[in-house]
Amino acid sequence: MRLVLPLLLAGAMGAAEVARRDVLLAVELVDGGFTYELHSPVGSFAGDDAFERMTFLRLGGRWAWASAGGSIAPLAGIDVVLTDAPLPDGGLSATGGELCAGATWAISPRWSLDGEALLGAHLATLTLPGGAGADLETDGTLVHSGLRLRLLGNLTRHWSLGVEGGWRAWSGDLTASDGREASLSGSGFCVGVVLAWRPSARPGSLE
Repeated sequence: MRLVLPLLLAGAMGAAEVARRDVLLAVELVDGGFTYELHSPVGSFAGDDAFERMTFLRLGGRWAWASAGGSIAPLAGIDVVLTDAPLPDGGLSATGGELCAGATWAISPRWSLDGEALLGAHLATLTLPGGAGADLETDGTLVHSGLRLRLLGNLTRHWSLGVEGGWRAWSGDLTASDGREASLSGSGFCVGVVLAWRPSARPGSLE
C-alpha cells in the first residue's frame, strides 16, 4: 500500500506533462475597422472605413520543449496565413506567414492553455471601388503583430479542438501602377476556433 499511493501520484503528475508537437488549422475573425491615407497626383485624402469582415485562415505548427514532469514549457510556432477582407465591389486579400513565441501550460490531462505573441508579413492586393471605371487597384505588403490566448481540449489521443482570443494590429502600404498609393492600418480584438492534430501524444521530455 505504501508503494501504490506514490505511484498513483506520479502517474497523475506525468499525465499533465506538456506534450506539444501539433499541426494547427485555425479560422480567426478580427474587427474590420481601419484608417487610411490615399495619395495621388491631385492630392491626399484620409479617413476611416471598415471591411465587411476580416478573416485569417491559418495552417501551421506548434512545438514545446518541456523538462521531465513539467506542466509549463516554452512554445514556438509558424503559420501560413490567408487573409480575406471584403468591401462592396472590392476588398483586401493577402498571403504570408507568421512567427509565434510564448508558453504553454498543461492544465490537466485533457486541457491546455497557450499564450503567444505573433509577428507576420504578407503580400497583399487591395481594390477600392471608385466608380466610373476609376477603381483603385494596389499591391504591396501588410505587417501584423498581436497577442493570443488559446484553450485546447483533447477530443481523442491525437485530435484537439479549441478557441482563441486576443488582440491584433496590422498596417499596409500599397501602390497602384499609376503611382497612386494607399496606407491602411487597423487593430482590434480577435476570436477564433482551432483544430489541432498531434501525431504523438508522448511528452516532449520522452521523445
